[in-house]
Amino acid sequence: MERVRASEVAADLEPTRRPADPPPDTRREQLSPEAMLALQQSAGNQAAVARLRADRAQISRNGNHHNKWDQKRSDRTGRPHKAKWLREQDAIKAREKKERNAKVRAVRRFMERQVAPWATQARIGQLINTNFEEMKADDSLKGDAKTLQPSQHRSADSTDPQIAPGDTQFLAPNKSGDTAIHRGIVGIEMVEGVPHVRVYSALWAEARPDKTGKITHKDVHQDPETGAIAIHTGRDQGEDKDASKAEAASKHPIMWLSAEPLRQLKWFYKYPIEKFARGAKPVVRSFLVPNELWLEISGAAVSEDEATEKGNEDKPFNVDTAYGSNQFGVRGPLLDKLRSLAAKNSLVSYVGDMSHSKPEFGGNIQHVDALHQQLGAPTNTPPKLKPLHSQQGSAGNPIWATAPIWVDPDMGKFARTASHGTFADALSIHYATWVGKDALLPDAYSKVPKPRRQDMLREFLTKNGHELPEDYALP
Repeated sequence: MERVRASEVAADLEPTRRPADPPPDTRREQLSPEAMLALQQSAGNQAAVARLRADRAQISRNGNHHNKWDQKRSDRTGRPHKAKWLREQDAIKAREKKERNAKVRAVRRFMERQVAPWATQARIGQLINTNFEEMKADDSLKGDAKTLQPSQHRSADSTDPQIAPGDTQFLAPNKSGDTAIHRGIVGIEMVEGVPHVRVYSALWAEARPDKTGKITHKDVHQDPETGAIAIHTGRDQGEDKDASKAEAASKHPIMWLSAEPLRQLKWFYKYPIEKFARGAKPVVRSFLVPNELWLEISGAAVSEDEATEKGNEDKPFNVDTAYGSNQFGVRGPLLDKLRSLAAKNSLVSYVGDMSHSKPEFGGNIQHVDALHQQLGAPTNTPPKLKPLHSQQGSAGNPIWATAPIWVDPDMGKFARTASHGTFADALSIHYATWVGKDALLPDAYSKVPKPRRQDMLREFLTKNGHELPEDYALP
């Protein structure tokens, strides 16, 4: 082997200026550790040979050959190794890609799990009110309520109907004076082959016996031994028949029931924000009554305006009509019948905290999320939007706030029916822009140019704590 002079090796190893970009391949960069060791041996550089051997031993022990070699080589030449530089660049790109994908996933979850469901809830609220207004104006609904029997129109191939099993019947809405009795389809469950309606009642809190053993507030209990359903209207509704209390004795006990679970779920969230009654521990009770009895209650109902007229004192009456169907105050003989015919062991209680209902009263106690799931209702809060009627802020800098779609915490009341359509439109435009489907655009926004709608979406996301990457291409 031709002996290489030490001066030539030293010149070859002399540091050069580090370029900004990765260095080009050179003969020196292509040397393997073995070649470098042989080169030092041939040059007679014993100190370098000993140092290289020590490095190789350390590298072998650490199990990190390439990184250690790159580091040592970079130290001696003053130039970073190209492979190491490329790995570092790849790591940076991978981290940036991961962060970018995380932002997009967070936006997608927000749009699918929060924006779309709450847009749907706002639209439902709008349509319920619109539907009722149309009922009041429809003269074809005058007269007695018509009976609907889906089985008469059912296909012979239908063996397991989900809405109206068997010969289930429903009552259609009809006009009553200047208004209408707001009825609709109800949920049916079969008990020993007999169709039953599941009815609901929202409570401020579970009514437990006082020191005298009396239940003085509205509630529905189930006996843990017999399964019997006990309906309590509460002293404020005239249940106390103590003759010494003339005011209570003159009242007719009333039980507020609904076959519309969504409305009772909204009451569940309204109780805690009421300004005049703090400390609510809301509960939604639910139990079964025969559909035949429900038809009797619904068919006998008068409007709330007619409830106090002479001759109507014992009749059920239709309430909360702009917000939902099938909601009645039940009193008189039909309340007695309700108490006697409520299906045993059918009570289900929905609570936000499992301690808010005791097993000796609540029957089958479930978290309120279970009711949300049954109804396909969101469990999160509505997105932030520009407010309509409070906390407007300065003209150029409006304060964004959680959209009051079910309830309005600032007002301590239910959300106004007039605002439902506006909130539905405001959320729908963002969702339509996100998925790129102009067919979903509300009429009020159909002429807004796409670039403007995309800017509006990005602002909306920012106000709700999300951000799309600048290079993300919206459809």
